[in-house]
Amino acid sequence: MKWPHPSWKGKFRVDKHDRYAEALGKWQPGTYPWREVGEFLDIMQGDIVLVGQMDLSDPARRVVAVLDVDEERRCFLGALVTNELSLAAADDVILTPEYTDLPYHVAVMTGMAGYMWFVQVDERLGAINVDALEAALAGYTGAEDDLQRSLRGVPLQDKGRDLRWPALEAEVDSIQDLTRDCAAKRHEDDIELPFSDPRLLESALDELHAETLDILEEATRNGRTRGFSPSCVERVAGTLDRRILRAYPTIFQPRGSITTSPPARRDNDPGDWLLELTVADGLAGAGFVTVIGRDEPSGPTRLDSNGRRSELRYEPVEKAA
Repeated sequence: MKWPHPSWKGKFRVDKHDRYAEALGKWQPGTYPWREVGEFLDIMQGDIVLVGQMDLSDPARRVVAVLDVDEERRCFLGALVTNELSLAAADDVILTPEYTDLPYHVAVMTGMAGYMWFVQVDERLGAINVDALEAALAGYTGAEDDLQRSLRGVPLQDKGRDLRWPALEAEVDSIQDLTRDCAAKRHEDDIELPFSDPRLLESALDELHAETLDILEEATRNGRTRGFSPSCVERVAGTLDRRILRAYPTIFQPRGSITTSPPARRDNDPGDWLLELTVADGLAGAGFVTVIGRDEPSGPTRLDSNGRRSELRYEPVEKAA
């Protein structure tokens, strides 16, 4: 993969935006609660985290610094972090331990940044302080910053004179692999709209659940939810009482693509199986799926489905009302 010299400025950045001042205003130091295995790890600006690809077949993981967070779309802007300080170029920042929670020097490669899903985060390693975050954001956006100028690496020279090119091109491949899924999907229009919890279908004629379906039908008609997922509708529509289909036509109108590789049915509760299908459909659009219903699931919020990472978000039905 080749790029023109003399500068790669802007070539490796994904979705570069002009939110420097806004991003700085969001940073707040905080503490992190204990996380059980399988629970989701929230992140904040300035965190240094270990991330993996969405494809579970590739075990490669990298360290990145969180420069910005999009809470609604469950993704963040991350820049590669390396302890190979000689790779740092003029847009990057070299940080000593006084700027981080780490016991060693690192370089934040602000020229190699892009958006990743929250669920790609495997572990939080530390955080950079406010001054270092400001310097890293300046390197990413091209803003003027005294600290960034004092911490930056050596400007990149042409290929015939700079031996860093092969290693830096390998780093480009790394950030592109990590950001490819999120870059392709995070701007989809209905990515934040929740599916209806298919477990409500188990007792759809029950008076209490009928009230819930009334709320979801109206919310779906008004564009606040996506109704039941396409795969779920395909599996249950032929077995439901016709009165249900007539009473709630909107939530049984599939939106989006049916998953190409639905999970095999297991010896578990039918509602859990349908929930698996809903999660699989959600993965077609993002690294997360939001489900709206009456009772939160008791299982993990981080899931592996069809060889992909995913996050299950659950919201109470009252939110759709």
